[in-house]
Amino acid sequence: KLCIHQSDPELKAKGIASIGSVLVHSKEMFLAWDATYFTRLWCVFEVAVFLSLNESGVLTFVPVALYAMEFIMVVSFQAIQFFSGVVHVVGLMPAVVKFMLDLGVPDYLVHPLLLHGTFVLTAMPCALYIRNFLRDREAIVKQLETFAVANAKCFDPKDRLFVEDVIKKLYGSARKFEQVVRSQVLYIIELTLGPAIDIPYCMFVRMVFPTFALMGFDIPLAFSSASLSYRIHFFVGALIIAFLMCPVTLTLLYKLSEIKLHTKSRTDELRTVAFLCSAIAGPLATAQMIVWTFVLRESVLAKVT
Repeated sequence: KLCIHQSDPELKAKGIASIGSVLVHSKEMFLAWDATYFTRLWCVFEVAVFLSLNESGVLTFVPVALYAMEFIMVVSFQAIQFFSGVVHVVGLMPAVVKFMLDLGVPDYLVHPLLLHGTFVLTAMPCALYIRNFLRDREAIVKQLETFAVANAKCFDPKDRLFVEDVIKKLYGSARKFEQVVRSQVLYIIELTLGPAIDIPYCMFVRMVFPTFALMGFDIPLAFSSASLSYRIHFFVGALIIAFLMCPVTLTLLYKLSEIKLHTKSRTDELRTVAFLCSAIAGPLATAQMIVWTFVLRESVLAKVT
């Protein structure tokens, strides 16, 4: 139902015969790219037919790694926000602070250390998937620049004759089609993703917006006996976190992830990612130390003692 049958000759022939009609009558072709896409002959065939026969159609190009990166970021920030809400609702924060104080940690380092450790654990999966996307983004251009129909593979050698024959009828030769892929498809990619390996700020806002929605979990606790002033501060703080602090932090993480992008081993990759996340967590922890000293210290320590 979802692809061309590979073992039944009759069903396979009907499926192949229908590809052109489906593509011609489609308003949009969604190209979910991975490193194997342009090495699969039937994928090449679909792009060739769509670009040639459907001039009004829209080719949407999205790397699979981009969706994977966005999903991991959303899940990571949702998880930390949920965990933070549970800690505050259950009342674990004073116990955690007391435990760290009993270990001999200076009170002004308690919150910064908690923030540093939490951020690194949350950001590492994000950084790993960001780096996967960045590597794929580089691979896209290299793959298109060297694209050749002859290098594409298929399950049945007989299919190659059919596909190459269709491409020659549509474009005159395989070489002309290859030129279209290297120019037109590359243009579509740059139009979709940008000429460089950048991600729009609005996408980072979209990634953390579910975290803002999950802040509703904190509202019963925050508003149980809160003054109007506190409620205003709560909402303003939530807006700053969701639309400024988190997106800016993700943008910085994205930029720093380009450092030493091609590592030699998995261990080297994890070491690099941990260093990058720690480098971002440092300034955040410093800011948290200031907040702790001037805002939180007395109230939290009062609950501990």
